[in-house]
Amino acid sequence: LFLLIPMKSWSQNLVPNGSFECGEDLCQPFQVSDIAVFSKYACDWSVPGQGTTDIFSTRVTDNTCYTHMPNSVASQTTGSQLPRTGQRYAGLYTYSNGLQVNDTTSYREYLQVKLKKPIEAGRKYCAELYVSLADNSKYAANNIGIWFNETDAYSGDYQPLYYN
Repeated sequence: LFLLIPMKSWSQNLVPNGSFECGEDLCQPFQVSDIAVFSKYACDWSVPGQGTTDIFSTRVTDNTCYTHMPNSVASQTTGSQLPRTGQRYAGLYTYSNGLQVNDTTSYREYLQVKLKKPIEAGRKYCAELYVSLADNSKYAANNIGIWFNETDAYSGDYQPLYYN
């Protein structure tokens, strides 16, 4: 026995540019010197540290470009990936072992965005993100999370962000 009850459901996406479709397509990987203007590569988004999060795109037609997907210079080291939706996606290191040979410090990359409107105490929200481990990754993170706060996160380096 099945019972169908018509219901109204309200949902809204509070994340601007959730599929990274808005922004400039680059050929080269993102550079630390561009951190202050990351939002021109991914509208509304920023990076809270010195990590060099990249935006990959199927709109980049030159397959010698680092950011061209599904096959590019980057795919030789990280692998090939198509976006889940749209034509662009963000690529970041959740963990890597140092930037230089024999460097044992950890390296992390992050992304952050201001929601379209504040979330309200006492209300229920559903938050989700889609993750795909790069084909040739040497490391993988055992935890990936979403942090909500009233202010931006910030780190002056590429180390882990310690927030509860």
